[in-house]
This record gives sequence, structure tokens and C-alpha cells, in this order.
Amino acid sequence: MTITLTDEQAEFVRRRVECGKNRSEQEVLDQALDALTTDELEEEVGHDVVKAAIDEGTAQLRRGEGVTLKGKEDVRRFFVELKEEGRQALRANSKSPS
Repeated sequence: MTITLTDEQAEFVRRRVECGKNRSEQEVLDQALDALTTDELEEEVGHDVVKAAIDEGTAQLRRGEGVTLKGKEDVRRFFVELKEEGRQALRANSKSPS
């Protein structure tokens, strides 16, 4: 896949790396795509579901129950599983009587 950035986008990426906010151009793009993935997830399952998952994850980390993600495949799998859990929660909530 080839991606062409506008001059302004390329400058933004360059500045992020230059000032040390990111280690590489790839890292800037990875963060941008992660943000889009999160936005999409929130649109699909709702902000409250995502916030609850983040809160639960934070609590698990504090209890020492964290899982180390090694590499892009682990991260991708994590987001796929999180998205599916969110969809299941959304389906369960929509079937519950009001």
C-alpha cells in the first residue's frame, strides 16, 4: 500500500518526530490509526461501553492482571476482540427490557 500525504500532513508528521513526541514517522501514523480505531469503536458500541472497558482494564492493571502485547499482531487481535466484546455488550443491552 502506498499512502500520499499532503505537504501539511507530511510537515505535521516531521514535526512530531523532530520534537520527540514520536520516535518515527511510522509511530505517528500508528497512533493516528489507533485513534481512528477507538473512534470507530465508540461509534459502534457507545462511549459508555468503551469507558467501562477502559476502567475495568485500569483496575486489572492495578491488580497486576495486565497482559503484555508484543507486536502489531497482538495489538490488532486485542482491538478485534475488544470490538467484538463491545458489540456483544451492545446486543445484550438492546435486548434488555427498558
